[in-house]
Formats: sequence, structure tokens, C-alpha cells
Amino acid sequence: MSQDNRLNQSSTFSASASADEALVTGMPHLTWSNSTHSLAIDIPAIATTGYTWTVAVTDLEGETTTRVLRAAAGDEEPLLVALSQPFARIDLALGEHFKATFIGATAQSPYIVLDDRARVVDARQGLFPAHYVLLAPAGTVVSGISGVSETHHAHGEWDGWAAWNLDVEGASEGSELSLITPQVSAASFAVTAPAAWEWGTDVATLPNARGLDHRPVFKASPTVTITQPGEWIIQLVYAPLGGEREPISDETVGEGTFEIFPSDLYEDPWVGRYEVGLLRDGEQVDMRVFSIAEALHMRAKNEGPRGTGFRFIDAAGQLSPFSYTLASAPGKAIVFDKGTREFEPTETSRMETVASEAGYELDFRVTPATLRTRVKLTGTEPTESFDKQVIYASLLDADAALTVYSPQPLPLAKFVAIDKRQKMKSLASTAGSTQSHRNVSLSNRALRHAVRKQSSMELYLLWSTLSYEDFLDSLDDAARSRHLAQAPERRVVEYEASAASDLIYAAIATVKRAPLITGATLSETHVELSFNEEEEEISDLLVWAWPLNDPARSPERLVDLALPSSLQEAGPLIIDARAEEPLTDLSAPAHPAPNAVIAEAPGEVSFADATVEEAWAAYAALEALATASRNARIESTFAAVLERLRAEPGAAVRALPASGLSLSRQAKALAQTQLVAHPWNVGVPAGAASELSLAFNSGIDSLTRPLLLMKASGPDATPSSTAINDEAARIAALRDCFAHDEDFYRLGSVSHLRGDAQKLASVLGQLGFDTSVSHTLVALGAFGGGDTPFVSAAWMPYISYVFALAFRAVAAGLLPQPAVLAILQDDLPQLADAAALAPALFAYDLRTAEGLTQYLCNNR
Repeated sequence: MSQDNRLNQSSTFSASASADEALVTGMPHLTWSNSTHSLAIDIPAIATTGYTWTVAVTDLEGETTTRVLRAAAGDEEPLLVALSQPFARIDLALGEHFKATFIGATAQSPYIVLDDRARVVDARQGLFPAHYVLLAPAGTVVSGISGVSETHHAHGEWDGWAAWNLDVEGASEGSELSLITPQVSAASFAVTAPAAWEWGTDVATLPNARGLDHRPVFKASPTVTITQPGEWIIQLVYAPLGGEREPISDETVGEGTFEIFPSDLYEDPWVGRYEVGLLRDGEQVDMRVFSIAEALHMRAKNEGPRGTGFRFIDAAGQLSPFSYTLASAPGKAIVFDKGTREFEPTETSRMETVASEAGYELDFRVTPATLRTRVKLTGTEPTESFDKQVIYASLLDADAALTVYSPQPLPLAKFVAIDKRQKMKSLASTAGSTQSHRNVSLSNRALRHAVRKQSSMELYLLWSTLSYEDFLDSLDDAARSRHLAQAPERRVVEYEASAASDLIYAAIATVKRAPLITGATLSETHVELSFNEEEEEISDLLVWAWPLNDPARSPERLVDLALPSSLQEAGPLIIDARAEEPLTDLSAPAHPAPNAVIAEAPGEVSFADATVEEAWAAYAALEALATASRNARIESTFAAVLERLRAEPGAAVRALPASGLSLSRQAKALAQTQLVAHPWNVGVPAGAASELSLAFNSGIDSLTRPLLLMKASGPDATPSSTAINDEAARIAALRDCFAHDEDFYRLGSVSHLRGDAQKLASVLGQLGFDTSVSHTLVALGAFGGGDTPFVSAAWMPYISYVFALAFRAVAAGLLPQPAVLAILQDDLPQLADAAALAPALFAYDLRTAEGLTQYLCNNR
């Protein structure tokens, strides 16, 4: 077995010609961040401007998202393309000049193994004795080799996944590493003989420093160990970013361990960024890039408030002090500016340039340990910031989240908002457990919702100085024994009561409700934009336009705000304007962003003659905009779309699965359009399970068996579904629901929905449903209030079942009571958000409820 075929990306790069090799001067690669515990694609700058990268990421469900990004060129910093969810495949292309593919996980094998260069390893072919990072769903048990699973953290971006540091270096050949992922089949990987070569990078690096290519700066030389015979050559090339390359040496070596930068080779210390090629029998088998400033020392002082040891912004808007001093070792003089550097209160990083006396230079960035915030705006890649930001809520990507990453675990961390009246509101919390967290997220939807009634608010992160371990240490033996003997939820309550008395606040952002672009007007040939009066006019804009009466069509790009002839007499236009940044997606958006505006023009907008398929396409295009906008024209247009769908509810429901909406958006659409409460006039669906047919034909619910709740909570692999609403489909639907437990908690509406569901259940009991329905209601309620590992999701099977029955009973004319209708009407927005988190469960219950209510209606 060769070494290369274990790397899923090793042989997938191709360049079509030597000219293209000159264009692509650095190899795109995956990069793993130990600060955020997240994975990204690092795309180095190319030689010439004017090119774009196409990045297509396929997730584990088979859906592909494509982005087009302007290529960095010359001495610009590399692009960092975030990977916001587990991937099955990444296809990267620079036109026809360069193509690369990265292979990741699958739904059946949900794990990714990375080597020390963040290259994906095909672990099924065996693991060399080395260090790896394992990415897998949280709850995965790693065993078989001592020490491999001692440290793991929640993945910084992939909800429900974690990262393990696997040290297989000392494992013997033939031993096996086993992975057991809950509800997925197990996997095992054999440890093989050592590789033909291995790089040694476990050497000292400069603290608080990273090269401009995001790589560490070494203080001592990395090594390469060669274990097999051959004619081996180590090639060294000085390769400063954006500078002139210079070959340094070609060293022929045999078997053994060799320093890449031998400390006794020159009098001068090694300084610079170097490409290190490894050749075997005349063929290059590997290449690494290392930055080194030999024996350079940094003495740093990070005076985080109250002993935290990392920087963050206080209520006054200033970062805590940070200072550092550089020093070179005797006999290894490095040229740099002398003296202590002190960061300004608003300074987050600083560029340093050091050089050897021979003239070799290295640029690196000094960035102390600091709370960092990652924000994703519509149409851009996520951006990270170490300082307080100004965020326009209308620009936030509705499907993403704001995440704060901490250098240290934070106990009881939560986001709070403080408005201009100094009123505080909790937005998202990690409460409910004793675990501390290194990253805390707040959905962009929740952030936009929090500022909807205020012109602006201040967003803070607060946490306790008291960890659970410190809390236990503070108790005497008797008190600790009494505490640990209590139920887990009671232990949490006691800990939170003590920890809440000593809190630290960090300022994260000022969030403004006002949009950046406030309006647009049309002339015969151009669009004129109106900007928020508080902001300067932005010169670099990416502007797209749709006819309001055809929002599902592909948009036209407005270059220099000029209208193409196809739009000059198209009536009112939707104008989507966004700042054009280095990481802005240049591809045409699928639908207008929530911050889009209307440019008025004469012309009627009507969907009365649209087909239901066309109406669903318009719904998909306008839903995000209509939810966020207060524009009367948008509201009336969206209302016309909903009216068209409600005019043929049965046809609309049948057309929904083919609408292109995700399952989550389909569930939300059924509630938002109120189609859940309209007659569908459908019979038993084709391909229905026998139990579903029984619901239609006999009114008996043998589908929603309480036993399935236990199966769904168990460790067995999820069975494959063969029919609509069969047992396997319900287990999968329940597991999808339970996986969003934390998201349901953040919604904050589950307790309200539960209370209304209990009111509705008492009314449903009077309609004459079969006793199987009442037994199911009792069992689902008992599960929700029982001892489960779920905080909020345990009540969702009950809520979903009750509301599904109630809506279909209303549609059948069985529940005309005004009080019932008022509850359903008032709860529709909250139910839509909840259904979007458990769409398969909601769909399952709606089908069941349709069968039960149809039978009841036909046999009264």
C-alpha cells in the first residue's frame, strides 16, 4: 500500500498546462483551527488578478451549495472559505486552469479523519502511527487504543459534531481503533506499519503568532523521518508570500531523522517562509510549507480582566491590555525593532517583520488570545472579528448564526441584549448543564427578532467565573455527597444558583435595526439607491434586480446601477444591494435577501393566473424578504401569493414536495400559508404503510406507538424507510427532532406551545376519536414530562401530534369553536419555527392526522 492512496485529496488536483501552474502558485488545502475547532478551505493567492474560484460543497444529504469568489492575487492574504456543515465532497475550480476535489464523510460513515496537515485520510485503508484529528457526531465513543479519546471539544461550526485529538503514534502495528457512533453502524481502523516518511512538527512555535498564510511560526526546526530505502532528496526553496522565490539547497539523505533547517549549517539563524519538497527516486512525493524564525523568543503579558488570561471588550468598549517583547538567542541575531510593544485598547493584531542579517525576511501577525466573533451576512463568507462590531440586522444571513469563540471554556455562558432603556433580555444560553463551553452561538433569526422593536441594542456575552469543578471543590465532603446524590437537573439548579452570583460581561456588538440601504428609485435607464443617513455611501456594491411580478426568475446584475433593457419596462423591481467584499459570493442569488428594497414603477402585480407550481416558486423567492420587510408593496405581493395557494389547497399541498423547498422550509410553509387548516381532499397516499391505510380506513392510530419513542432514543442504527409513515420513518423523524434539542431550547416557545397543546388535547378528546388516539396522547405527554436526556425536544412529539390533529380537524369542519381557532391562529408563527426544526415529524403527524380526521368525518 502506498502512502498517498490513504489521502482522499492527494491525487485529485489537476492543472491543465504549465502556464496554469504559473498562475496557481500555492496549493489550496483544508485547514484546521485549534482556536475555533473548525475546518475551512485555505485558497492561496494566485499570480494574476481577474479570476474567480468556484466552490461547490455537497453535504451528507446530497445537497450541493455553490459559491463564486474573487480570487486573491499577488501579495493578498489567502481566502478562508468556511465549511458550515459536514461535507461529503468539495469541488474547487479556477475555471479550466485548476481543479481539486476533497472527499469527506457520508451519511453511513459520518466521520472525517485529518492528518497533521488537515488532509482527509481514508482511515478504512489503515492509519499510520501518527497524530490525527477525528471529526464525528457528538456522543461517538472512541476506543481500542489507550489515550486516543482523552481530549475532545464541540466542533465550532458543525452543530452536533465534535473533534477528537487522536494520538496513534505509539500504537503497535495490527492494533485497531474503534468508533461507535450512536444510531449509526460502528467502524474500526487498523494501525499499519509506519509510513515511508513522516514529518515531525511537534517543536516549539512562537506564541501569539501566525504567518500571513495562517501557518504557525516555528522557533526550532521541524524534522522528517525516513524509514524506507531509496534516493531521497530534501529540496528547500525560500518562498515569501508575494515575493521572489529563491532555491536554497538540495540535500540527498538516506534513512533516519533529519532537521529541515539544520541549526549548525549557517552562522545566521533561519528566517523566512520556505517550501520543502521531498523527492524519492527523482519523483516528488510530498511538499510542506514552513515559516521559521530560529530561536526567536516572545515574552507576552495578556492581562485579561479578573484573571481570565485572554482579551475581550469591556462595557466601555476597550480591549484589555496586551504587551510583548521579542528577543533573539545569543549567536543567532535576528533583526527587528527593539523594545516592548503595547497594544492600543482598540488594537486587535499587529504585523511584525523580522529578518536575518543575510536579508531573509518573515512577515507574521501577532494576535493575542482574544474572544473572537464570527458573523455571516447574506451572500458572504463568515468573517471573524476580535473587536466590537456594528451589525445591521437586515444584512444577516437568516440561515446562519453568530458565534463567539473563547480561548478558555466559559461556565454558564449566554448572550444578553441591552436596549436603550437599559432593559436586559436573555437571547441564548448554555444553561441547563454543568458543562463549560468554548463556543456559544446565537441564530441570526433570533438576533434580528431581538432588535425588531428597537432602533438598536447592545449585545453582550456573559459567563460565570465559577466552573462546576470549582463549585464542587468549594463544598465540604458532606455537602458534596448530598449534592452528587441528587438528580442531575437538581444538581444543575444548585450549581447555577451559586455560579450566577459572579458574572463577567464582554461587549460583542451594537446591533442596528435600520437597513444599510433604505430605498431605491428608478429612472429610465438607472437605479438610484438611498443609504442610511448614519452611514457613508458604499462605492463597491453588488446589485441584483428581479421584477416584482416574477421574483422566481434569475436576477439581473446591475453594473454601475444601469438597468438592462429587459428590466426597463418590467414594472416594480426588487433591488438587492450588498457590499462587495473579498469574500462576497459573486454568483446570482437564488432569491432576494431579507434587506432587499422595492423600486416602484407603474404596473400591476398579480398571481391570480399563476399555477400552484409558479405560486410556490414565488413563495420560495419572497418568503425571507416578506418576513423581514415592512414594505406595503412586498406585504401585498406576498399576500397575493398566499391567497393563490389557499385557493387550491389540495393541489398546493400535492405540489409542495416538488417545489424545491427544503423539508424544513416545507414544514414552515404549511404553517405560514395556513394550508394546515384547509381541506386537502386527498385519500391514502400512494406507497403508504399499512398502518397509515388503517388510519384512513378504520380511524385507528397504530402508527404513533409510544414504544417507538424508546427506540428513537436508543443506540441502534436508524433503519431504512420503505413506505410512507412506516415505523422506520417515524424513528428517523423522532431522531431528527431530538437532535435539535438545543435549538428548541433557544426558540423559547416550547413551554407555551406545550400549554396550548394541552388545552387543545382536552377539546380533541370530545370529538370521538378512537381510543388509540387518547392512549397515544397520554403516552406522548408522559414522555415529555418524564426523565429523558432532552431539555425541550421531549415535548415536541406531543406538540406536533396535538397540533396536527387540531389543524386537520379544523380543516374537516370538526372544530369550529372560536377559542380553538384563536389558539391555532395565535400559535401559527411559533409553530412554524418549531416545525422547521422537526419537519419530518410534523409531516408524519399531519399524514396520520389527515387519515384519522377523514375517517372520523366520514363516520359521524
